[in-house]
Amino acid sequence: MNILYIGLESSNWVINLCNNFCNKGHKVTCVVQGLDEYDKENPIERHKNLEVIYIPYETFLNPLEFRKQRFYHFIDKNFDVIFGSHVFIAPVVQLLGETLGKPWGLMLLDIPTHLMRVERQRMKSWSVYFDILKRADAIIFNNHVARDEYERYTGIRLPDSCVITYGTNLIDKFQNSGIDKKGDYIISVCRLISQKNCSLIPKALGLINCIKKYVAVGIDQGELEYIKRLCELHNIEFVHYDNVTEKKKFELIRDSAMMVYPQNTEFIGGLSPWEGMFVGKPVVVSRLKVLSDLYKENAVYFENDNSLSLAKEISFLYNIKPELTRPLREKASEFTKHEASFKTMSEKLLKVIERMVK
Repeated sequence: MNILYIGLESSNWVINLCNNFCNKGHKVTCVVQGLDEYDKENPIERHKNLEVIYIPYETFLNPLEFRKQRFYHFIDKNFDVIFGSHVFIAPVVQLLGETLGKPWGLMLLDIPTHLMRVERQRMKSWSVYFDILKRADAIIFNNHVARDEYERYTGIRLPDSCVITYGTNLIDKFQNSGIDKKGDYIISVCRLISQKNCSLIPKALGLINCIKKYVAVGIDQGELEYIKRLCELHNIEFVHYDNVTEKKKFELIRDSAMMVYPQNTEFIGGLSPWEGMFVGKPVVVSRLKVLSDLYKENAVYFENDNSLSLAKEISFLYNIKPELTRPLREKASEFTKHEASFKTMSEKLLKVIERMVK
């Protein structure tokens, strides 16, 4: 097949996925944002059958501007299918699909019901997106909760085959690289925003004495100063990075005691816990259906938004003999390598795409 893929994720993420399409014998043109390459220090080598087009982020969000700047490039490409990922580019994917007369589809990471309930403008925007998505030839979801929310808003029930785990950029040399490293700090890798609930980490560490250091990797979206105050109150050493290279991120995870992902919303599926499990670390996450559906028995669960429950799990995992949890961590790493890989994701997604073009 000749595939046009338009992705609003990081450039490396989209290229990684499209390389795997090419590995299956397909020809791919992918359009990615040029101003937000997640890791320019480690660019991904491109398959010979992959063409990459960089455009500004804002152009993705404006179908008329996209058409004016780039549409000419696609007229004579004779694509079999057009696919995209991230709901914000649904209007662009629809424009190309319907103008070129080709089947088109979109992959959604999550449906943020928790925000739509309280932000009027967000609800209005998603109402427009839902009207667009109803016309797509295929819709794919990262988790079953998002699939079920889509049905609640649109009345359309899609099968389990439309739920495909997002691939995660995993560096092979880091698999189980931290399995024998005890580490002396907790790490989180996510935005510092209320829904991710990272302020729960210093609250939990304030209840125990075994770990008094917290490393946070993620852009501040309103929670950083509160976290700093909590760490100071509980005499916890705090280190914060806005963003790091992929290599640095995996090194920080490798050298930690464990990863904690304490989100308090039931509508988001996290990607960073895959990275923690892949490296061989214990990963502690909130007991929410959206997360347990993703990680199964391979993560450790604490009661949602409960600092005492989190503190108990951290203390138990830190003090237990590592050899007792090693088999479970090895199993979690292998599970991640398969379930959250671009190879697995691309194989499942290609089955959907092949049905679209028949």
